Amino acid sequence: MFFVKRIAIPLLASLLAIAPAFAAEWRLSGKVVDAEEGNGLKNVQVRLAGAGLVATTEKDGDWTIGATSVLGGVRSNRGASRNELRIRDGRLVLRLDGMDMSGRRIAVGEPRFGAPELSARSAAVAIDTLVYSKDGYIQKKVPVFEMVVASKIRDTIRRVRYDGWVDSSHANLKADTLNGFLRGPRTLVLRWSKQSWDAMMKAMADSCGAFGTKGAGGATSRLCSESQYDYIEKSAMIWVPADIEADGQVWKNVGVRLKGNWSLRSAWTSKDYALPFRINTDKFEDSLPETKNQRFYGFKKISLFNGVQDSTGIRGAVASSIFRQAGVAAPLSVPVRLVLKFGDTTKDVGVYEMLEIPDNPFLNRNFKNDSGNLYKPLSKLDQFVDSEWADEDIPGDRADAKDLIAVINATDRTTDSAAWHRALEAVLDVDGFLRWLATSTVIMNWDAYGTYAHNYYLFNDDGRFRWITYDFGYSFNYTMGSRTSIWYDERASSWSPQGPWPLIKNLLADRNYCEVYRAYAKQALEGPASVANFQSLVDKYGQWVAEGGSRSKAVQNLRGFMTTRTTEVQKSLDAKTCPIR
Repeated sequence: MFFVKRIAIPLLASLLAIAPAFAAEWRLSGKVVDAEEGNGLKNVQVRLAGAGLVATTEKDGDWTIGATSVLGGVRSNRGASRNELRIRDGRLVLRLDGMDMSGRRIAVGEPRFGAPELSARSAAVAIDTLVYSKDGYIQKKVPVFEMVVASKIRDTIRRVRYDGWVDSSHANLKADTLNGFLRGPRTLVLRWSKQSWDAMMKAMADSCGAFGTKGAGGATSRLCSESQYDYIEKSAMIWVPADIEADGQVWKNVGVRLKGNWSLRSAWTSKDYALPFRINTDKFEDSLPETKNQRFYGFKKISLFNGVQDSTGIRGAVASSIFRQAGVAAPLSVPVRLVLKFGDTTKDVGVYEMLEIPDNPFLNRNFKNDSGNLYKPLSKLDQFVDSEWADEDIPGDRADAKDLIAVINATDRTTDSAAWHRALEAVLDVDGFLRWLATSTVIMNWDAYGTYAHNYYLFNDDGRFRWITYDFGYSFNYTMGSRTSIWYDERASSWSPQGPWPLIKNLLADRNYCEVYRAYAKQALEGPASVANFQSLVDKYGQWVAEGGSRSKAVQNLRGFMTTRTTEVQKSLDAKTCPIR
């Protein structure tokens, strides 16, 4: 709905630069913005419907209609366009040489004010209308005398949307973290057409074999491997449209694709429909303008992790809460129940982890900035390899990433530690990294930097990289990692199979940074990762997924993890002095 106000005629008259009575010069200007986001718009047509005068915004939604913007209109016997707007008797009057807006012939007279003109004999004719229009937007018509006016006219237009669109849940507004992630137990339904589902599955099958194919080495063989960190080729990950159904609402034609490495490969080779997915809510906005800037409660990019990595279904949610309580930049995570519908088929695939992808609104919420390069590297940070930083959204030579790696591995860190500190802290939020490393190590988040070169983002925040943790659903798990040392000093393959990890090694070899790490580990143990807080989070999210049977048993077993882990971490803290070499 659009809201307009009637204004006093003297205020309207101030908008028109009316020349003396025998002149025809005048000007009307304004700004048109997106009603949903408030941003200036380009290439919006603004017309005075009766006068036939047209303008198009060129930048930031600014437009002007005046004597020089006549693009058509009524032609007189003399062949010249004679359309004019004037103020007469307190209202806008449209003068037409030739015929009026109803097609009635008007005698042609001298070009002076008062000569043949359309006056107050018909208010509907005498008052002109501004019309705003743009491809993909609804037309808006506003009588000029009812415009909301400041120093110039400012008005809004809205996109044509589908039935069921609700601004508060679907539009690109400030993210609603409560309804988006934290409201409580919920079921999400992903619904594809049979054609879209078949296209997505065929792309995966073309790269990795038919659904259910185990390969020569069985389910654990590395099918369609692209690198030592990516088990699935990018060609297998195609986007297709699907609808999200949640909370009694529908988000239409969102982009959905398969995602993951081990989690995808394991489900695919086992012919398990509990596949992991990634969602981009406005992926198809270019071809489907009704989805432009569509959001799920303000969130654009979401990951849905299957239960391959977590029999409890709540490890990610608990880890995310602990990280955020510790002051670590960590995306929101909650358990959800997921149902897949494609064609006439319905598959209830059980509990998933719904995880926020670190883009907007995450960046603005955590750093008050979203304008820098955002990388998801596959790098140990020991040397720069372009393919490990490749991102189609970040063209160029990635000089900022090269500089970061050069500083991390600089030789002067041992000869002039003060200079190295200054250089490193200028390109990296070292404190933020150490805070993450300590908390991550305490909770045994082993599927991360320090064990594998993945599951982190680096955001260039005005020249200084910020460390962002991601995909922590393997936390509170003894599958990998040391139970006897938190100092990354053990050489056993079970701790660091893909090392070295220079960012960790070089920081812990520095006395000052090592002591900061120690302090953050103690803080984590005493606060966010304490037994009491950990168990309260397990109980909270355990209620979200309560269903009895094996899942409830797994949740109860998880409850005791930090009791044992606290003893291990405390013993290791007491056993070493900094620096660790």
